[in-house]
Amino acid sequence: MVVELLVALVLGIGIGIFTGLLPALPVYTGPFLLYQFHTSMGIEALLVFWLSVYVGSQFFGSIACITTGIPGEESSLVYINDIQKYTLSERNSLLYTTAVGSAVAGLLATVLAWIILTLGNNLDMGWLFGLKVQLVLFTLILASFVFVSERKWVTLALIAFGVSIAPQSNYALPPAWYDFQYLFQGYTFYMVILGTMIIPTLFSYTVQVTDKLEEYTVTYEKLNWTTIIKSSWLGFFAGLVPGPSASVGSILAYRSTRDSEQKIIAAETANNSAVIASTIPFFLLALPINQNTIIMSGVMDINGDLITEVIHEASLWGLTILDWALSLLLVAISIYYILSTRLINVYVQLIVLLHKRIRLILVAIILSLIYLDMQTAEVTVAGYFLLLSFFTLVGYVIKKLRASPVPMMFAILLGNKLVWSIIQVKEIYL
Repeated sequence: MVVELLVALVLGIGIGIFTGLLPALPVYTGPFLLYQFHTSMGIEALLVFWLSVYVGSQFFGSIACITTGIPGEESSLVYINDIQKYTLSERNSLLYTTAVGSAVAGLLATVLAWIILTLGNNLDMGWLFGLKVQLVLFTLILASFVFVSERKWVTLALIAFGVSIAPQSNYALPPAWYDFQYLFQGYTFYMVILGTMIIPTLFSYTVQVTDKLEEYTVTYEKLNWTTIIKSSWLGFFAGLVPGPSASVGSILAYRSTRDSEQKIIAAETANNSAVIASTIPFFLLALPINQNTIIMSGVMDINGDLITEVIHEASLWGLTILDWALSLLLVAISIYYILSTRLINVYVQLIVLLHKRIRLILVAIILSLIYLDMQTAEVTVAGYFLLLSFFTLVGYVIKKLRASPVPMMFAILLGNKLVWSIIQVKEIYL
């Protein structure tokens, strides 16, 4: 098992760096691969791979943004215009200070997450899984998606659509409901993510990269520890907000200081803390609140595992599955810090090289993902592409309206449980 964990760690670090440096790839592309390889990996390896990719894509996104002015991940958009104002010397300094901030935030958030999850395991939390409590939790999550959205009616419509196609084998529902679902028979959660999230993001990517390259070297500057610690805490609490947790953390931290350089450090520090904090509701209550935790929840659902029941199981050398996952995440963060302050010009050359061939790379990625999904989809080839075309159209509409598909994903993933809870509460208590 140790070998499997180390392999998962190395692969996760490699893919995390790749997705961070190539901003055309959303941060959830790496974890998305788990849908095709989950049967050949133990739960410990799945979690190690997932967490290391998730954190790495945020960590290395700052390198892409600072060196080339290209947003390496969505949360860096908050300071993208500021980068153009900096000289090469100032960017060299930022490469070091943001790396330190990201590392401190990641380590602090991981330790805090371990403490919270361990305490949660030692407390009697069975009441949280009662019918009425679960119904309240689901409702609050859905309501929070609407509350933080700038397109509230669009978000409500997406939630309603997700709930309408989610229930399976629930004969308490009226026949008309299943007549509607028949139109979408054979869709996969993998297909929905491809159509609504990945394809629209990849093919709407238009950033141009100049052939002129600067020579970057990390310059070790005195750190503002107040900014780093404050932003780590801001990011951690922002990570518990459903939706774009990392972006929310970056925006809050960015606005918390006036100094332009400290704004960038604060934003990059906060988003690394936020991505780890966003896993806590998933680990503690089996509630995914953003794209990455939704993807992992889907993988767990396919495996028939409930994350809240397996992460505290004994694994190896007296450590639980959670202990292994978070311990190796600490290792990954330490490696990310070392790598992010070394070989900077290699990364810059790689970014430019990849962007010169970006269209070819994107087409290859899309075709590979479609091929993998079609191997397990219970629908004809024609039916598959018809459904994929529909969800892709929905994805483009969502993007055009500047809304988020995450609420719909949440509704699809947990809609069956939500509807069943409503029916049971109605029959038992009303």
